[in-house]
Amino acid sequence: MKHLVISLVMLLLLSSKPIAAKAPKIVTTIQPLHSLVAGVMDGIGAPELLLKGNESPHSFSLKPSTMRLLSNADAIFWIGPSIESFLEKALDTIDGGPRVITLTKTDDLILHDAREGGIWGEGEDAHGHSHGHGHGHSDHDGHIWLDPKNAQVIADIVADTLSDLDSENAERYRQNANDLKRRLETLLQETKRDLAAVRQAPYIVFHDAYQYFEQRFGTMAMGAISVHPERPPGAKRLYEIRTRIVKSNIRCIFKEPQFTTKAAKRIAEGTSAKVKELDPLGASLSPGPDSYFKLIKGIASSIKSCAGVQ
Repeated sequence: MKHLVISLVMLLLLSSKPIAAKAPKIVTTIQPLHSLVAGVMDGIGAPELLLKGNESPHSFSLKPSTMRLLSNADAIFWIGPSIESFLEKALDTIDGGPRVITLTKTDDLILHDAREGGIWGEGEDAHGHSHGHGHGHSDHDGHIWLDPKNAQVIADIVADTLSDLDSENAERYRQNANDLKRRLETLLQETKRDLAAVRQAPYIVFHDAYQYFEQRFGTMAMGAISVHPERPPGAKRLYEIRTRIVKSNIRCIFKEPQFTTKAAKRIAEGTSAKVKELDPLGASLSPGPDSYFKLIKGIASSIKSCAGVQ
């Protein structure tokens, strides 16, 4: 009888313990953003990623399974309509569902004006402060994640949102965000040192995705082949870029894994420029907390290598 009473008491004690809350269902759009959110959620849960591998936000199409994923989420983190234009109308159809965090509309982020494609220099400085309209839907360049300072701000935004949704784990979210910001500061300083020797090495990019990286690290992109990555450049654009390549002794033309390489190869023909690859999204990387760091290091490594610095 005594053993039975003890067993019943133990069962009551175990049943009275609070059940740990499940991690919120979080959806992110592009891999760099997914990586930052995953870092804040580390040890608690993992976010879902919409665009995988070589998928580009400029050409992505929503599927029924994607809509279900969005509808069942507690929160959706996206950059904004200048990048994930496919998501804009879809979010309007989700009634009373997830919390939507549009990062380009949040406070404290560094935002640069969008630039035109082609050769930069007239009406903007070497690193580009144009007031024209790029390939997005706003006056701002949406590639905000390529500045680690912005990534630090995003870490705080994510921690604030998750703490509000899941107060039980708020302390862990904030600690993860602080750890992530320290890692990002180390990344920023190391990348500055790595690129110091190639700050004056000019190069051409496929489309204007790297302004935040250029401004943070002082590299010298001279222009972009395409105004919009889905539209091939015209003959006039190709001629202008080829002329600048010869005139400025540009060594590097960068393609992107998400898009065809035809234009980059055509421009490089008959010049000394090499065609290499820059990837603003991390197509070849495995999703997870470390992929953002590999992405930034990979861009820096590509620029150094193409400029002839190991």
